Amino acid sequence: MKILIIEWSAYMQYDLEDYLRSEGIEVVEYGYRIENFEKDDYFYRQFDRILAEEKPDGVMMMNYMAPMARLCYDHKIPYISWVYDCPFGLQHPEETLGLDTNRVFFFDKEQERCFSDRGFRTVFHRPLAVDAERLDRLIAEVDPEEVEKYSADISFVGTMYGNDFAPLRNRLSKETGEKIDALMDEQIKLYCNYIIRDSLKDIITPEMRSLFSDMDELYDADDAVFMTWIEHTIANEITRRERLYILRLASERGVTALYSPAQETALPKVSYRGILSAYDTAPLVYRQSKINLNMTLKDITSGIPLRVLDIMGAGGFLLTNRQPEIEEYFEAGKELVMYDGIEDAIKKIEYYLAHEDERIRIAEAGKEAVRDRFSYKKQAGAILKKVYPSI
Repeated sequence: MKILIIEWSAYMQYDLEDYLRSEGIEVVEYGYRIENFEKDDYFYRQFDRILAEEKPDGVMMMNYMAPMARLCYDHKIPYISWVYDCPFGLQHPEETLGLDTNRVFFFDKEQERCFSDRGFRTVFHRPLAVDAERLDRLIAEVDPEEVEKYSADISFVGTMYGNDFAPLRNRLSKETGEKIDALMDEQIKLYCNYIIRDSLKDIITPEMRSLFSDMDELYDADDAVFMTWIEHTIANEITRRERLYILRLASERGVTALYSPAQETALPKVSYRGILSAYDTAPLVYRQSKINLNMTLKDITSGIPLRVLDIMGAGGFLLTNRQPEIEEYFEAGKELVMYDGIEDAIKKIEYYLAHEDERIRIAEAGKEAVRDRFSYKKQAGAILKKVYPSI
């Protein structure tokens, strides 16, 4: 069997390739700098030729690219997309998502359900994966003195999100803006109960699109895309506030490190350490930090973020917000620790900084759980079996 992989900036693809080869599958990689996931005529022409020459049994990539879905349909081969972004950023899913050669796997059950409810029969749910054995080798090969510089009491690796909410808020009427503020205040207190999407239907109307007609990202977008953009902007802002609150309070309890694209002036006691490679540097942070934080983007309403699996796979202790699929797949208090609010998060930070033996036991159990349940053999293997039942 031959699988063609589209390589871009998704670091999971390298572990995926290693797994496929370990199963005796021929892997052919083609790198491409994707700038438009919706339309790319140059990409279509180039890969039309490549597919004709390579004649693969299927194409696989992380996330979803509409031109490749169309190409695979034209060449009558499976297009296997493993989506780790949420929300799904396709502006016109009706044009390609339902093509019968598609096999699109969402890591978030709710996202898969949304498209299933719209009649798409080409979408499925499959959690993400981690190669814990590779992370063990990576950490073992690094000089101990080099590893030490990544140590901290508390660490967070991820974006803090820019303040894109203010331009949205400033365009709304006073009454509408106050309703949005109240909704955000309510959502930030809730875990495993996402209310933004349904509540916005009573606050934002499609007619309000005219207020945003000058914004490039909404050009030619339909009403559903407009509402998704509003929702995502609000979810980003709530996530930003939660991360700011927790990191600011955490920095008063111990050395707190932030690895993010931009420094936050609102966090004067946090040690800002820039960006790092998710593939080969972030695991050192996860192993060396006493407590690793996961604060999930609010419109990831069900799924397990890749950060969770990466932290646990590297043997790090994880403190995360409560999330439906995290509860489903892991035992809280034994394999990881979940918090139910900002105050609860800080109490648990204080507790686990003071209880090292317990913290280490949980990290070790979490690593074994991930190795067993979220290996590429388990998760990518299930994808292959779904697409190629006879293998």
